[in-house]
Amino acid sequence: MPHIDQIVMLALLAGLVASGTFHWRAGVRGRRLAATVLASFYGVVLVAMLTAHCADVTYNTVLGNRSFVDGRPFAYDWRTYSLLLFGVLLIVQGVRVLRATPGLGRGEPAARAAILRTALLVLAIAAPTIPVHAFFGSLISGLTVLTLGGTLALGRVPARDDATTASFAPAV
Repeated sequence: MPHIDQIVMLALLAGLVASGTFHWRAGVRGRRLAATVLASFYGVVLVAMLTAHCADVTYNTVLGNRSFVDGRPFAYDWRTYSLLLFGVLLIVQGVRVLRATPGLGRGEPAARAAILRTALLVLAIAAPTIPVHAFFGSLISGLTVLTLGGTLALGRVPARDDATTASFAPAV
């Protein structure tokens, strides 16, 4: 697909700026802001890159282009289906991370646990692809490990402003 790499890079940059702005405006600061923006960026990377992956596979299948990996023409077969399924599976995980990041910013332990579980699942899916596609497998696995580290390093530190977290607490 023409210019797909440039489109993805612009989406990643826009996602990084938007997530940083969103969490900053929500009152998240310090280490919590850094960990939350990292997790948000991780979710954006999964959604943007894998959406582009699915679009590229579909585009090449429709046009019958040749694969860069083995030179065979793309056709709708088990391989194409698997590539699309792989992409959709990781897009869903990216959305899960993005949905949990506001809670991470508020200091919710459930949100932290959701991000950790999702990142471990992505690592289990992406790490075995390193021998097959070293660039993608290493990139996603490395970013996943970085996100796991940032989220774990945050620990169970409560949010700084109790008024911020209290406004999101359920009424008793």
